[in-house]
Amino acid sequence: MKSIDVIIRKESEEMPGIESLKLRAEGDKLLHDTVKQIATISAGAIAIAIPYVEKTKQWKALAAVALLGFLISIIASGICMRTISLKMGLAYGTYDMAEKKRQQRIEDRVFPFAIPSFLLAVVALVVYVIKNMLG
Repeated sequence: MKSIDVIIRKESEEMPGIESLKLRAEGDKLLHDTVKQIATISAGAIAIAIPYVEKTKQWKALAAVALLGFLISIIASGICMRTISLKMGLAYGTYDMAEKKRQQRIEDRVFPFAIPSFLLAVVALVVYVIKNMLG
């Protein structure tokens, strides 16, 4: 028995069926919402962290890592949101498989930076705050 992912991928590579397009569109909506939340939280973290960093004296390099991680996650999330939006537009408009694949390649290259840089930034910021509170 084939998995649903294999069936959808096979349909999408040939001529996409309505159901596979709907499933793909739903997945893209969820991914878009996820990266949008990452960008929002990252922007808020930067806005809150900068005044705190200015007042503290220790472990500034760790704060710089956190801020850089949040900045990278914002940029990667923005690129992902743009490519996802373009792919969804292609799905609802004229279906250009070559352009959709190009957008997917961009998303596949950029998305792996969004979540790891966000997680690294969160960990660095938490360690920075704890070190400055204890020290």
